[in-house]
Amino acid sequence: RPLLELICQPRVLTEPLDLVVHSNGPGEGVEIRVAIERDHRKASLSGSKGGQDTDRTTPNDDHIRIGCRGAHETSFIRLDMVQAGVEVVDREMIDRQATSAGVVFLTASRPVGDLMGFRLATIDSRAVLIDGAHWHDLASASSGEMSSDPMEAIRRHAELHELADGLPGREPDGAVVDALFGPPIPHPRNSFGVGLNYQAHADEADAELPKNPLVFTKFPSCIVGPTADVELRTEHGDYEAELVVVIGNAGRDIPAESAWDHVAGLTIGQDISDRRLQFAAKPPHFDLGKSRDTYGPIGPAVVSLDLVDDPANLGVTCAINGEERQNGNTAQLIFDVPTLIAYISSILTLEPGDVIFTGTPEGVGAVQGKYLAVGDEIVTTITGLGSMTNRCV
Repeated sequence: RPLLELICQPRVLTEPLDLVVHSNGPGEGVEIRVAIERDHRKASLSGSKGGQDTDRTTPNDDHIRIGCRGAHETSFIRLDMVQAGVEVVDREMIDRQATSAGVVFLTASRPVGDLMGFRLATIDSRAVLIDGAHWHDLASASSGEMSSDPMEAIRRHAELHELADGLPGREPDGAVVDALFGPPIPHPRNSFGVGLNYQAHADEADAELPKNPLVFTKFPSCIVGPTADVELRTEHGDYEAELVVVIGNAGRDIPAESAWDHVAGLTIGQDISDRRLQFAAKPPHFDLGKSRDTYGPIGPAVVSLDLVDDPANLGVTCAINGEERQNGNTAQLIFDVPTLIAYISSILTLEPGDVIFTGTPEGVGAVQGKYLAVGDEIVTTITGLGSMTNRCV
């Protein structure tokens, strides 16, 4: 099981990456494998304490130093500890070396036995797990232990880690490049939106900052997939790129400090809005104006938190026909994810599969007089979660 995972930006590693591990458990030796993966092709390196020295693995009496040296165009490095009772030492050194190598995700204290993260998506309304460039049907991968229902999958999200752990040795069911993905959460019981949750967006709208989260209903019937067409039905359609939180564990009165324990994962969302309908009444119709059919694209997958570098520091961008209109970061949220979960759950019980659109950064079309038009292409991207492309019709 992975003890230490390094998720790197695709780039050439020109600096040495040295990791030190120490055995404090029973047994005569600790076998170590370092796998360098690129385009899902693995190159492995093995060594053992007290074993034969190699040019990259240097054992001695009480620790092993592993060096990933040279110019490796690398997207993923995994350090596997085969025997229990192994821990990483010299964390400061690891952080420093990893940073110099362009690492953007580092977990150096995972207990031996922890499982891999997952990316849950849907194809033809069936739940699938994404493994790099391939996908695996959930019902097949679980040998029938789990159904193809994505809503059941999110209720049993803890089991998805174990299934994801076994995917590398399984024949995939298809290639991602050939797949047409639907919404990873097709039928949420509740779909919440949050208005004016970025300072700069509130400023551009000339709106007073809310003292509490401005939560509204984005009716679940508007939810569609990451490549679905957006049926505008208005000349005042607008885009809003947003991070979407997917609830995995039910809860009421959830404390902010434990809010992440109730999250199954994160995905990308577009809070498409009909501005004329939204402001057709006072107070505004936030719900109706943002809930026309197809006004809620989400996807491409629900990404478990252990695959996300830092949910509080994710870039959020939106481009229309190749022109970047929005460029924000979740670090700019006025009410962060734990605060939103604590606030909403103080009013009602959150259930698995509930989704929360957390708000949009500045750059919306209405402020610029740049409304969506038939034929426009909307590309929404969030760091570590991927991209969605939706066309207006």
